[in-house]
Formats: sequence, C-alpha cells, structure tokens
Amino acid sequence: MTNRQQAIEAFVANGYEEICTDSGTGSSILVNAKQQRVAKINQDAAYAKFADFCLGNPELAVPKIYSHEYPLGPFLPSSNDPYSVAVMELLTPLTEYEGAELIQWVHSVFEILKLDKSMSEYPSDAFNLTHTLQMLVDAARRVEVNLDVLKSTNYLKRVSGGSACIVFSDPFN
Repeated sequence: MTNRQQAIEAFVANGYEEICTDSGTGSSILVNAKQQRVAKINQDAAYAKFADFCLGNPELAVPKIYSHEYPLGPFLPSSNDPYSVAVMELLTPLTEYEGAELIQWVHSVFEILKLDKSMSEYPSDAFNLTHTLQMLVDAARRVEVNLDVLKSTNYLKRVSGGSACIVFSDPFN
C-alpha cells in the first residue's frame, strides 16, 4: 500500500517533475517532458470518473490515458486517504483566443441542449467536439457528477504535425 507522497516520490525517481497547480482538489501534477507524459495524482472522485471514461472511450476528444489506478482502493465518502493516479499524454494549454472562441461555441450548444433539440440543430462545430460533448453529458448523468465545460481551463489541445485538436481535460465535478 502506497500513500500519495510515496507515489509522487516514485514518479520523481522516474524522471517526472512536479509542477505547481491551483486545482483546489489536492491534485499533484507531474510531467515527464522526455516521455511526453503527465501523471495526475488526485483525491477528486469526479476526475477519477472522467479518467475511467477516457479509458473506455479513446476515440473521443479526451486525453489519452495510459493507466488509471486506485492504489488504496475506491474513494470513500468518510475518508481522505484514497486517491487515484492517471498517467496520460502531455497536452498543451489553449491560447486565450482559442479558449474564448471555444467557450462561445460551447455556450451556443448548451442553449440547444437545454431545449433538448436534436444534434442536427447544433451550431457548426469547427472544433469537432459535438459527439464527445454529447457522450460526456450522458456519462455525467450516469455516474452522477456535474458537467463543467463552460471554462476554457477545462480544455487542452493535442498538437501533432502542425495541427491541433482540442480535448476536454477536466469536465466532471
């Protein structure tokens, strides 16, 4: 059985560097730039549900999760000990402009979702996120979490070969 600090130390010993984060959920973010991987050690049950969703849906616009574990077992409402460890691809933050454009689109989609209209009535999707957003809406209901997609900080981008693909990075709370 490994506690959080021991898990952090193990990643550091394997070339990861801990970076500062203001997540407010007790997350520790460790980056291995050489391997292009990130380890997120966290006590956020909603994020753990998102990581599990990503593992089961690798074709969607979500981070590529290489592993997701619960070293001390599942989250318990009466304990602060359990945590999860997700190892995923290294992604890039959106620019301020990208974030503003994206959130404008997300707001327009949410207006249509509230009216429970069909996907054919959604606004044009230059980001290729409509299908993933619909899957996240359904998953959030199923696993009983809230969907938090109206903040640009909950998105990152995957840059490859000169093109970028925006992904949902932390949409459950």
